[in-house]
Amino acid sequence: MKARACLALLTLALAGCDTTSCERSGLDCPGPGSSDVDVVAGVDLAALFARPTGAEIEGVLSEWRGGPTPEQQVAFRDVALYSLGNRESISVLAGAQADESAAVVYAAVRQPPRPAGDVRTLPLVLVLGDTPGADVETMIRDLALPDGLKDEVVLVFLAYRGGTLRVQGETYSSGVPADPYAGDGEDAWALLAYLASRSPASTPYDAQRLAIIGHGRGGSVALLEAARAKVRTRAVPRLVLSLAAPASFFTPTSRFAARQYLLGNSPGTLPAVESVMQATAGAVRSGEATLAEARVGLVRRSASWFFMPPRLPAPPYIVAAYGEADIVVPIEDGRALDFLTGQPDRGLYFELENTGHQSIQANDQVLSTTRAEVCARLFTTPPRACL
Repeated sequence: MKARACLALLTLALAGCDTTSCERSGLDCPGPGSSDVDVVAGVDLAALFARPTGAEIEGVLSEWRGGPTPEQQVAFRDVALYSLGNRESISVLAGAQADESAAVVYAAVRQPPRPAGDVRTLPLVLVLGDTPGADVETMIRDLALPDGLKDEVVLVFLAYRGGTLRVQGETYSSGVPADPYAGDGEDAWALLAYLASRSPASTPYDAQRLAIIGHGRGGSVALLEAARAKVRTRAVPRLVLSLAAPASFFTPTSRFAARQYLLGNSPGTLPAVESVMQATAGAVRSGEATLAEARVGLVRRSASWFFMPPRLPAPPYIVAAYGEADIVVPIEDGRALDFLTGQPDRGLYFELENTGHQSIQANDQVLSTTRAEVCARLFTTPPRACL
């Protein structure tokens, strides 16, 4: 524990953040006008990474409330179907922006194998990964859900913009620029809204019984989709499982990443961190964005702030887990969600010993918690895998 504490203090020091005035999560660094001066390449990092104001958070929520409908953002259509036997199938969906035909994002919907005569309507689970692409077979294998339950739900997979979707050895690529976190959340919301809009008679799933399971970058996107869905009252999940996710970019880790990026060095290990820094700190340096605009860009990507009481009431129920041995998303970053501790009506937060960024998906506590919450929140009549 001493080593982790020293590492946290070192990160704060390197980021130019006063450890006396920062909370352990790094969410309350001094703002503009304080004695904390940290200017790199003309960018005031102290001001850029100061704690978000209530007005900034409400501004993003208002932007979402008054924004376009999901259909106006991305319109999805079926483009391929793979029949795998025993009524198991995978359909591929392509999403295009309004007035355009070229796909900007791809998704897949997997119907599980079912015996003849099984006419149950199954819950829907969106799976969001840590990397830009989505290999359906690999993601099914690694999904933080006990094997027996994987065939009791309809699974949905999203490949982020700029990534590739792989299904049964075939690849679907959009080739458009990525927009990590902010754009990912928009696409996830549009996808779920589309699936919910389908005629119930033509679908074997119940979009009202919805959960999202995300890992790393996907854990953040899961929370961002849920926040956006909550303010628009469409495609609101009952349950969000967020694993090893960078839930806030107002942390010492992100501030240090910005410093490194502006100095021409590697910005670190946070998922898609270079793109985030390019769109925020880099945009301020180039004159493409003001400091205020860059801060809003960070808020749009920082899911935890939208769920801190009293912003958005439950649902969804949030389960957030982090590994103490994670060197990709430091556990200090996860503590942006530790307000869930002691609030059993809102969710669960836990930190896992001897657990890394990848191994968290197979952690016994994660699997048992996922099983319990999925069974309790998505099923009216629990299947055998829940008993």
